[in-house]
Amino acid sequence: MGDRREEIVRVALDLLREEGAKGLSQPQVAKRAGIPQGHLTYYFPRKADLVAAVARLLQQETDRDLARIASRALASDAHAASAQLLEDLILDRERSRAVLGLTIESERDPEVRDVLLEIVERGRPGLAFLLGVDSADPMVDLLQAVTWGLQLQQLLHRRGRAAVKELVERLLAWLEREQAARTARAGSTRRSAARRPGTAARSPAHRPRRGSKTKGG
Repeated sequence: MGDRREEIVRVALDLLREEGAKGLSQPQVAKRAGIPQGHLTYYFPRKADLVAAVARLLQQETDRDLARIASRALASDAHAASAQLLEDLILDRERSRAVLGLTIESERDPEVRDVLLEIVERGRPGLAFLLGVDSADPMVDLLQAVTWGLQLQQLLHRRGRAAVKELVERLLAWLEREQAARTARAGSTRRSAARRPGTAARSPAHRPRRGSKTKGG
């Protein structure tokens, strides 16, 4: 029973990758899986149940891919690993189509929305590691948003790998400059804060006491 259910979910994900949201119709999934539609509804009484299961499978695949990329980054240059990850995500049109299809379905199904949000959250530590920042850093939000935007844009423009590589390098260069600027600003703030106590401690010694006479007074 479990094997058949997993097979149906895999078939549904394949259809989602190929055709987007319209590929998740129950008749299409049943036909591709080679089963009567009544058998499909036995495993998944509602379309929402099937969509949620597909979202979970995509989440598992995403976790596996991020772990693979993270292990590669530990063994090599983090910048190169980051660039490779972003290029692969942007060029993977089937994954982009699947995410877009699930995003559309999430407007009608809170469970699918929750799974997509979980995918986003699970991706944060890996991206933060590649950026060299904390996972709560707004830079992670920015990188995720830009990456999703570039994935959707790729469905329209269909750029070649060389063009995508150039876009990614520009993005990473900007992020690295921004991170360097933030580090410099933070260092400047710390130095200013460290000087203030000494300045405050010395200032009373140079201030005449109230009621005292000044020279020549």
